[in-house]
Amino acid sequence: STFASACDNARLRRSVHFVPGDNDKFLSKCLDVGADTIVLDLEDSVKDKIVGRDKVNAFLSATKNEPERRQTEVLVRINPVSSDESWQEDIESGFEGADGFMIPKVETKQELIMLDELLSEMEGK
Repeated sequence: STFASACDNARLRRSVHFVPGDNDKFLSKCLDVGADTIVLDLEDSVKDKIVGRDKVNAFLSATKNEPERRQTEVLVRINPVSSDESWQEDIESGFEGADGFMIPKVETKQELIMLDELLSEMEGK
């Protein structure tokens, strides 16, 4: 059945490890902790968003072929859509190789629609 095959491909999320996106020390060790999901955080824990985006992109590029990377889901936690324009800059940074985005502090359905529209536009390019 379709449900059974979807379950076969599902990833477990028994453990989720949050890593500040601008912290080289934590980034270098995060795949070794054995978490099912790593969340590269660009929100609260990152003071310089530009540095954080650059380091997250570098991490994704450097680890794309590592065996641990294939076993671990990697999400990028962007800034809240309701806060300012930095969420859009987060998304436009690309993050090739990330398995998805974590969207914090969602307040309205419209925020998710705006995000979906931006992602759809980028995917079409």
